[in-house]
Amino acid sequence: MGSERLAGTWRASRVSFLCGVFLASLSTLSLEILLTRIFSVTMYYHFAFMVVSLALLGLGVSGIAVYLAPWIVRRAPGTAAAISMMLFTGAALLALHVALTSPVSLWDWDLNKARLPWIYAAACLPFLASGMALSTAIAAAGDRIGRVYAADLAGAATGAVLVILVLPSLGGPGAVIAAGAAGALSAVMFSLSDAPRPRALRGSVAGIALVAAVSVGWIGATEKDARRFGFACNPENFLGTERPDFERWNAISQVTDATQGDR
Repeated sequence: MGSERLAGTWRASRVSFLCGVFLASLSTLSLEILLTRIFSVTMYYHFAFMVVSLALLGLGVSGIAVYLAPWIVRRAPGTAAAISMMLFTGAALLALHVALTSPVSLWDWDLNKARLPWIYAAACLPFLASGMALSTAIAAAGDRIGRVYAADLAGAATGAVLVILVLPSLGGPGAVIAAGAAGALSAVMFSLSDAPRPRALRGSVAGIALVAAVSVGWIGATEKDARRFGFACNPENFLGTERPDFERWNAISQVTDATQGDR
């Protein structure tokens, strides 16, 4: 009976671990796409492509870090991945704040030279954090690498589709915050997967991550009306810094109108 219970615990832990990988990949890919939408407004469309390079940089550096510190994988891969995804949530909110408050100018290049390093650093951090989680998961997979990789691909594909559905309802900033909430939910699943670890430790990490997921999710759901992080704009466009009468986001653009008219 004891061995059967232990086997059931391990099976549940594996499922939880795969769910963590799925949600981590979903939130990472979603954030990557959403930041291109935000940057196309605040930094002009040609700057949006830098997000892809920053995502690859963060994922690559994290993979090297896990290779150089294999003890992370041996001791508690689930807890390490959970902490990384909680950092991802905070870094995603920081990246959004920096993007909205540091628009790029086409004329004042001295200002741009001061802002661009901060924008690059803030945008790289969430991908470095989620890359640590995914690299840890892959390194800990062992002979189950196929399942982990399948969960990774499924999460990325789902995240790409969800962006199309979430952007119109939450808007650009709200959707970015929602991606951060998905990262915190991933941390919950990862924290529950370390079966040999003490229940108190797993419960504490999972509890903190769950509170973060619910709190950040609520902020994302209400951001479109509350504007806690501000309005995505560039002072050099036709609206300046004024909030438009009409705004709508879709998968490829932000549509604004200064006069609501008969709408």
